[in-house]
Parts: sequence; structure tokens; C-alpha cells
Amino acid sequence: ETFVLLEPLQKYALLEFNPAQDSHISMLRRLWGSKYPEGMFGLKSQRWLNFGFQTPTPVTDFRGAGMLGLRNIVYVAERYPETMDRFDDFGLLYAACCLNVTQALVYHLRIHTASGYDTKQHLLDPSAFNNMNSSKPEMEPDQKEWVESMKGFAGLVLNHQASTSSSMASLEIFDDLVGANMCLLTHTWEELVRKNKTRNIDPPTIMDFPQALFSSRCNLMFLLSHKPSTIMELMRWIDDLEEYDLIS
Repeated sequence: ETFVLLEPLQKYALLEFNPAQDSHISMLRRLWGSKYPEGMFGLKSQRWLNFGFQTPTPVTDFRGAGMLGLRNIVYVAERYPETMDRFDDFGLLYAACCLNVTQALVYHLRIHTASGYDTKQHLLDPSAFNNMNSSKPEMEPDQKEWVESMKGFAGLVLNHQASTSSSMASLEIFDDLVGANMCLLTHTWEELVRKNKTRNIDPPTIMDFPQALFSSRCNLMFLLSHKPSTIMELMRWIDDLEEYDLIS
């Protein structure tokens, strides 16, 4: 039953962004409207840089995460607008971060081994972690926790489908997990800022970002391994970081 429920997410994970598809452009327009509701939409605009894309043409950023990445960017922007704003405050690229989170969770949760995220380097990240030494012991995932986190994800999907009868339960839960990971990432970064200030050293820079991204993802896997029954329960756990001693 779980494998059947995962099919919508598996298919979406392989869907490439196609600017010739009206539905794909419509999704991009939704993202534009989240920040510029009155602004004139354009496939190429300097304003896309304000979303955290790496070029004025966001289409090129979707080569790795595809439509799933765009869907997640839009979802977090609409569901957690304060999270997107915090990335701006930190001077971090919101869209690029969200795309990285999407790709890494596809790998971590083994959504689709054919998606291309099944090498050790992609465990860390296809783009942001290129300069990290993935041979270090601390970069190795805890195998038991990894398996339990996948069970936790499956449980969330099953519970969501049972309560909503949604045929897209896996896709909807994945949206929420990306949102949860992005929230964890802001918590992780804020804690890094606090620790640096306490130690009287310079604030964190983009060079510190890969480790923060990796840590936040490990924290999410830890929480999933404890089998939250709903996304609301998972988010309550994230809001109570001190109790779970997540930030290091």
C-alpha cells in the first residue's frame, strides 16, 4: 500500500521543468506573485535574484530538482512566508537552499533510486556540498536512524491518506517535510549566529552554510525516526528545539 501511495511523488520527482507547459509557467507565476503580486511577470528578470535564484533566468536552476523543486519553493513561500523572509535577513539564497533541500530529501527518503541522487556525494548535496569531504566519519548517516526515518515518512503518508483520502498524500507530505527542513535550517543558522557571537568570533558566512544544511537535514531525519503521527506534531517538535536538543 505504501509503495502505491508513493507513486505520485516518485513521478513528480522525475518531472523536468518545461517552459512550454502552461501548468509549469503557472506554477512559476504563483511564486512571482508571492513577492510581487502587482509586478509584471517575466521569465527573465533581475527580480528573480530576490527570490534566491542564482541567475535572472530561474529556469536554469531547476535542472536538478525539476518541477518538484519548483513546487516545494512555491509551497514554502506560500505556507511559510516568514521562513522565506528569514533567509533574506540571513543573506542566504532562499530558492537555491530550497532546491538543495528537495534534492537531498529525495535521496534520504529513497523516493526514487532512478532520480539520480544515489551517490554518496549526492547524500551531502548535488551542489552546495561540492567542497565538503564526504569521507569524514561525521558525514556518514546513522543507518538505523535512516531506516527509521523512512518508516516515519511512510507513516505520515499513510496517516494523511487515511484522514484526507487524498491520492496525492505522498506529494503533500513531502511538501511539508521540505517546509519543516527549511524551518530547521533557519533555527540552525540562528544558533550558529548566537554561538559565534558568544565566542566573540565573526558571524557565519556562506562558507558555513553547507554544514548548517547538512545538520538541519540530520535533525529532520532524527525527528522522523521518532514517528510523528502528523505533520502538526512534527512541527510542534521543531518549535521545541531545546527539549529535543537538536541544535549543536
